[in-house]
Amino acid sequence: MQTNQPQMIDASKGEGGGQVIRNCAAYACLLTKSIHLTNIRQANKRQRPGLRSQHVTCLKVLQQMCGAKLRGAEVGEASVVIEPENLKHKPCSSKKAKLHSGEVRHFVGDSGTAGSITLLIQATLPCALFFEQKCKLILKGGTNATMAPQYDYFERVFLPIVSRMFDSDHGGDDSPRGDEKVSHVHSKVISRGYYPKGGGVVHVEVEPIHTLKPISLVDRGSVTQISIRSWHAGNCHYSVALKMHKAAKTAILEKYPNAILKEEVITENTGCGSASGIMLIASTSTGCLFSGSSVGSRTVDCETTGISAANELLECLTSGGCVDDWLQDQLILYMALADGVSEMKTGSLTLHTKSAILYATELCGARFDVVPLNYRQCEINLDCEDESKSGTICSSQSGTHLYGKERKVDESFLIRCHGIGLTNDQWIQS
Repeated sequence: MQTNQPQMIDASKGEGGGQVIRNCAAYACLLTKSIHLTNIRQANKRQRPGLRSQHVTCLKVLQQMCGAKLRGAEVGEASVVIEPENLKHKPCSSKKAKLHSGEVRHFVGDSGTAGSITLLIQATLPCALFFEQKCKLILKGGTNATMAPQYDYFERVFLPIVSRMFDSDHGGDDSPRGDEKVSHVHSKVISRGYYPKGGGVVHVEVEPIHTLKPISLVDRGSVTQISIRSWHAGNCHYSVALKMHKAAKTAILEKYPNAILKEEVITENTGCGSASGIMLIASTSTGCLFSGSSVGSRTVDCETTGISAANELLECLTSGGCVDDWLQDQLILYMALADGVSEMKTGSLTLHTKSAILYATELCGARFDVVPLNYRQCEINLDCEDESKSGTICSSQSGTHLYGKERKVDESFLIRCHGIGLTNDQWIQS
C-alpha cells in the first residue's frame, strides 16, 4: 500500500529566500504533489527568518485554488507542509457544462503590509493559467517595493514575453513582442501601494491555457527604443520625478546618443502614501525587453536614483544576453512546465536563476543544461551547496563557481530546458 508522504525540500539551498517558497508551492499545486519545506529563510541568512506575511498570503491563495491542507503556514515558521487535494482546475468537480458558463472564480490575497504584489503574482499566476475556468486574482499590498520587481515590470516586461508561451492566439515565431496583446492575462492597477503603508490593489484576470509552448530567446537584435518613465505620488513633488528623469536620460544618451526615446513623467493620483521612482525599458529589433528601475529614497538624491536605474539597464544591455537579470529566473518555472525544448541566452547567471533551476529539477523533473558561451567548458553541479545530479552547468573552472558581491556568475550562458509538457485537460474553451 502506497503512502503519500510529503517530499522533503530543504529551502535553505541556493538563494534560500522567498523565491524558493513561491516556486515550490506553485509546483506542488500544479503537480498535485505534497511537499514539506524546511529551513525556510534560515536564521543565518535573514534578520527575520521563517515565513513573512507575504509568503503566508501566497500559500493561502494557492490553498483556495487547489484545496490544499497547510500545516505551519504562520508568520515566523521555518517549516510548512503543503498537501494539495487536486489542483482546483480539477477541484470543483462540478459538471463540465459549468465550464462553458463563463463564470469567473475570484481569489483574494491580502498581505496586510507593503509586501510586493508582483511576488504574489509570481506564485499564483502559473496555477491560474492551469485552472479549470477563468479566474480573477485580487491581490493587495505594495505595487512599488524596493526589494522586488515593481508592478510595472510585470506588466511591461514579464507579461509580454511569457505570453509567447501561451498555446493560442499568438502563432508565428517564438520571439517576444513587447507590443502584442496579452489575451490570456489582463492585469489592472486599481490603486497603488507604497512602503510602509501598502494598500495597493491589483486585479489579474486569467483565461486558462491548455499547455505552454517552448520559447526561444537566443537572438538579442539591436536596441530600437528606450522608454523612460518616472513617477511621483502623494506628498512627493513633481520636481523629484523630473530630476530622476533628466539624470537617467543623460546617462542613457552618453551610451546611446542616437537612441529613440519614449519619455513620461507621471503623477500617480490613485494610491496610498507618498513615493517616487523610475523605470527604463529597452526594446530590441527581435522583441527582447530589458529593464532598469529604482524607487526613490529620502536618503538618496533624485539624480542618483535616476542614474542608478539607467546604469542597471545599461549593464543588462552590455551583458550579452536576451533577458535581463530579473526575467531570467522568472522564466525558469514556465520553461520547466512547457511542452518541448526552450532556450534562453542570459548574461551573468544570477543566484536566483541557479536556485530556480535546482528546485524545478528537484520537484517537477525538467532537465536543464546550462552552457557558458565565452569560455572553455567542463561540468560542475547545479546545486548551490549540496552535490546534485540534477543537470549540469559547464564552466571555465573545475569547481563550483564563486558568486561575486552581486551573487552572479560573470559569463554569458545558454540555458536549455526540456520541459515536462504539463497539460490542463480540465479546461474546455467555450
